[in-house]
Amino acid sequence: RICGPDQVRVQGRLVGLISLNDAMIAMPDGATLTGESFNPIPTVNDVMTDFVYTIGPGDSVAKAARMMVNHTISCLPVLDENRAIVGIVTESDLFRYLAEILPADEAEDGAEGGAA
Repeated sequence: RICGPDQVRVQGRLVGLISLNDAMIAMPDGATLTGESFNPIPTVNDVMTDFVYTIGPGDSVAKAARMMVNHTISCLPVLDENRAIVGIVTESDLFRYLAEILPADEAEDGAEGGAA
């Protein structure tokens, strides 16, 4: 699942999540970004995923990474002890963190090297 910070909130409480993939699949043929279409545009409720994996602010980066891999998701909303949304962790956040803590590589800016 492709994910962005498109959580659905009702009075600060997380009730669902919409991924880019969810939205693309739900859009009727011929729909445009302005909402012009011969078919009705679905509502957020029609498109959102209402079962959302979440994590707490005190949980480890390793736990976040394992959850994302094990559940094939690309983001985790971060909820505090009152279940209020305080942030979101994405794959990009984890890669950025790894890039900061791992030693620099000589070919870090180039396309050198063999295939992965």
